[in-house]
Formats: sequence, structure tokens, C-alpha cells
Amino acid sequence: FSHPKIPPIGQVAPFRFTNQNGALVTDKDLAGKVAAVDFFFTTCKGICPRLHKNLRMVYEALQNEKDFLILSHTSDPQTDSVGRLK
Repeated sequence: FSHPKIPPIGQVAPFRFTNQNGALVTDKDLAGKVAAVDFFFTTCKGICPRLHKNLRMVYEALQNEKDFLILSHTSDPQTDSVGRLK
């Protein structure tokens, strides 16, 4: 199974975030990879559960692809601590 080469559609600006395990994640972690990126907050009762369900299907289909990442960013960092994210 080979993947066709797809040209980049954008650039990622430098960033630094803390993940659910307390580890730092930066734009350098995305170098040479394909990433699906979303924004959510843990108290969301509307679209977030459906978004999570759909991203889970993407994860299950592509979890063994070494150059694929899913990055979910909270839009409510005051509430969504590392412990809450985990």
C-alpha cells in the first residue's frame, strides 16, 4: 500500500503546548507528518462528543501510520488542566 505524495496545503506556525501527560508538544513534532487538528473543550455538550466519535474512527483507521498525528487543542485552558484532559 503506497501513499501518493500530496503537496502541503499550509504551514504550521511555531507553537508549544502541554499534552494530557504533561509533556511538551511543539511544531517540531509535526515535521514531515500529516496531522488532523481540532479544537474542543471538556465541558462541551454539543458538537464535541460527535467530533470525538468521528476522530476516533479516523484514529482507528490510521493509528499504525507512523507519519500521522491527531492533535486536539482545548479552547478552554483555564478549565482543561492536564489532569482533566487525561
